[in-house]
Amino acid sequence: MKHGLCVLKAPTARAALDLLNKQTVDWVICDLKLPDASGLEVIETARRLYPRARLALMTAYGSLDVEDTARRLGAAYLPKPFDLDGLVETIVASQKLPA
Repeated sequence: MKHGLCVLKAPTARAALDLLNKQTVDWVICDLKLPDASGLEVIETARRLYPRARLALMTAYGSLDVEDTARRLGAAYLPKPFDLDGLVETIVASQKLPA
């Protein structure tokens, strides 16, 4: 646990969806390209299960359609490469704010 955060990792959409059904989350950061599905499916499910969770979709294969869909779902859009330290700071700071 670093910065007071507990991080759960999932290598596939299926694994991520299983985690979302078993574990309460405050943040979901998901890649668009997963081996078995689109990360947008994970983001959509996370939004439905945890309406107050903060969401982010990262990708090196973005498009305006993907960005629009992510934002419509209430997810931040993170085109790769992005500043990892900045992302961690954003997450840590958000823990101090009401969702």
